[in-house]
Amino acid sequence: MEPEFHKRRSITLPLAVILLGVFFQLQAAGLFGSGANSFLSKFWPVVILAAGLDLFLERRRILSSIVLCLLGAALIIYNLTGGTQLWEIFLTFWPILLMLYGLDMLLNGRSLSAVLILIALAAVAVIVFLVGKNSLDLGKLPVQLNVDGISETLSSLGKTGAVPAKKSQKISYQQPGSPMAVFQVSAPSGQIRVKSAVLDGLVMSGTVSLSNGEILNERFEQGDSSATYVLTGTPGAQSGSSSALWDLQISQKQSVTLMTAMNDGYQMIDMRGLTVNEVTIINNSGDIDVMLPFNAAVPVNISTQKGSIRIFVPENVSAYVTVRESSGMVYPENYAQNGAQIFPIAQADGSSQVTVNANAPAGQVKVILNRN
Repeated sequence: MEPEFHKRRSITLPLAVILLGVFFQLQAAGLFGSGANSFLSKFWPVVILAAGLDLFLERRRILSSIVLCLLGAALIIYNLTGGTQLWEIFLTFWPILLMLYGLDMLLNGRSLSAVLILIALAAVAVIVFLVGKNSLDLGKLPVQLNVDGISETLSSLGKTGAVPAKKSQKISYQQPGSPMAVFQVSAPSGQIRVKSAVLDGLVMSGTVSLSNGEILNERFEQGDSSATYVLTGTPGAQSGSSSALWDLQISQKQSVTLMTAMNDGYQMIDMRGLTVNEVTIINNSGDIDVMLPFNAAVPVNISTQKGSIRIFVPENVSAYVTVRESSGMVYPENYAQNGAQIFPIAQADGSSQVTVNANAPAGQVKVILNRN
């Protein structure tokens, strides 16, 4: 009876693997639709899972099968969800899987409990040694990287950090003691949306939703006269534009310098209600919409190499726009053009003046009156 049982057991898994291979090959041939490449690119780690099951069912190599099954499952989850947190944990601890595989080869045939006890004792000894030597900070393990911004670590001035991308990461920065706040926002692609808001005790809040593989880097620097907040996105492996959204609010109570930049995407910057000292908005490729502040002591600089610029002028504000390059200039009836200059025909009494420098060599520059 025992040989027959072993024979049935040895045939079941190979047949399942063969059928699975036939299915994948038909999928690769395009017989199940046009999404074959995407499907196969996500589920190829099933080969590793099959190898792990083979070790467990046919050879009773328990530790080795666990290693391969964990590796295959981690790759499939990463391919399906795109979440980087599990992947960062795997990258940190994958040598342990290799150690387990080697121990299983060395101690094959011996008691599993003895192997596990040996591994546990070795792990405890290593952790105790590293903690005792101050070489291991348990608070910095990737498992615990779930910080919602740098607001909780502003006391450590000048520190930098990269946080693995997650679906929606909160930004919450406390009001600084400095009279000036400098914001530098740089995103690889997607959308940047910035607007003013009444924030209680905060200088900036909002959310940053990144695409697969992208990473948010944050830095805070405290100076004598200004506090600088730097938010930089590291692009993922995907090609083309991403679905990332940088949705940020800046306190109306703070005097600010604002600099935003994007490689490929769309920017909407609403400065109504802000006290601005300097503004620079740059796109390499993509359109920019800017709602001018009610007043500004220095010019607002806007530039996109491949896209158009729309400048929304609030009520009681007169915009004086200098266009460096553009494929065309559009402006309302009560504005006029003289060469590279766009200006109001008659400035209304009591209105403030805002100067704008615009550059859109491959697109239009449009001046639009915004009375809302």
